[in-house]
Amino acid sequence: MSIWRTYTNTIKMNCSATDVQVQDISYWRNNLFANIIIYLLPLCLIALIPGLYYSIIVHKPVLVVIDVIIVLAILMIGFVRNLHVEIRKIIFAICTYTLSGFFIYYLGLVGPGLLFLFAACIFFILVFSNTFTYYPAIINALFCIGFGIAKWLNLLPWLIYEHNSLSAWIAVSSNLIFLSFLATALIPKIFIGLQNTIDKERALQEKFKTQQQLLQQTVSLVEQKNTELEQFAYVASHDLQEPLRMIASFLQLIEKKYYNIIDDKGKQYIFFATDGAKRMQQMIMDLLEYSRAGRKENEISKVDINEIITEIKFLYSKIINEKKAVFIYEQLPTIYVSKAGIKQVFQNIISNALKYTKTNHHAIIEINFTQSNNYYQFSICDNGIGIAPAYHEQIFNLFQRLHQTNNYKGTGLGLAITKKIIEQMGGTVGVHSIENHGSEFYFTIPVYHENEKGTHT
Repeated sequence: MSIWRTYTNTIKMNCSATDVQVQDISYWRNNLFANIIIYLLPLCLIALIPGLYYSIIVHKPVLVVIDVIIVLAILMIGFVRNLHVEIRKIIFAICTYTLSGFFIYYLGLVGPGLLFLFAACIFFILVFSNTFTYYPAIINALFCIGFGIAKWLNLLPWLIYEHNSLSAWIAVSSNLIFLSFLATALIPKIFIGLQNTIDKERALQEKFKTQQQLLQQTVSLVEQKNTELEQFAYVASHDLQEPLRMIASFLQLIEKKYYNIIDDKGKQYIFFATDGAKRMQQMIMDLLEYSRAGRKENEISKVDINEIITEIKFLYSKIINEKKAVFIYEQLPTIYVSKAGIKQVFQNIISNALKYTKTNHHAIIEINFTQSNNYYQFSICDNGIGIAPAYHEQIFNLFQRLHQTNNYKGTGLGLAITKKIIEQMGGTVGVHSIENHGSEFYFTIPVYHENEKGTHT
């Protein structure tokens, strides 16, 4: 097996120009030529034996010489290095036409000469470029005309056979010429169609490559801008929080030191200023949280959602007790997801459900779960104050609040963070709600499996 592989690799290396980068029609013509030599060479060696025997019987040593020359020529084509592929093709074409001529000369219509001549025509069309399309048909016509003239002048050795008459030769050779021109007219059209297809595919590949490069550049630019934005948000939030803390501290010191001097109106002003500074500080912290949302600790791992809900209930145990909140859910699944991300999503939605409970009502929070082939879907329902349909899209925007701060604390970033995390996970989030009739927040998460290691991007 290794000998055959070495043999075929050697001929392909010599005859098919394997270093060609573009696999166009010329490449496949050369590849076809190499395969012709690969399979023809052993057949020639096998066919040489009966050829030698026949030549000895009929006392035609010249046929022996021709057979040996043809075999040596094919060996040279296959194994001689530093010989251009087109020269190898020309040598093989010359050998094929020479063999055809000798068969016609010695055997006439009863031999394989005309068959070899037609085969040479087909070979010529297949392995040479379309520039030389009609050459083989013209060569075949010249062969037939030449042998017809020789027959007419009684210069051929097969004159003794009646079925090799001039009329028979004209009838048969004219059919050969017809088939040769037909082949030269039809076969190249296939190659033209293939070349057009290859050109179109190559153009599409180049276009796709260009677009891919542009996309990669755009992605790199976006990643760079995101990194710069995160750095800016971090630096800005850090730098802004310090003067806000100082303002709040000095206002508190003023209130403490001059408490007996400042009247009630002044104390109210100090309270408003201090409260505004604190709310501004909280907004900055929430904005920083939004810029980091979905990017920290986002490694996919095995997460029990029941444990997530237990942790959130413990975190909000004080307000849960105050509002006598009731959680309704059956056994929730264990899924592969970013633990930090999914916890923040549930935490934001549940905290809103607890915050926007109706006055003098116990909070009821129901968690449901369904699964399809590609997604998990969770829904969190509450019996709170609800949301008017006109605001269903707005509540997921930055700093979007529907109520005054005096009534409900917050900065309006919780749902914006939730949406960002879910979308970076590859899911979607939405809400069904009617004012004064509670809300249902639902979101989907792609199904990941244990063998799908990686991170959400």
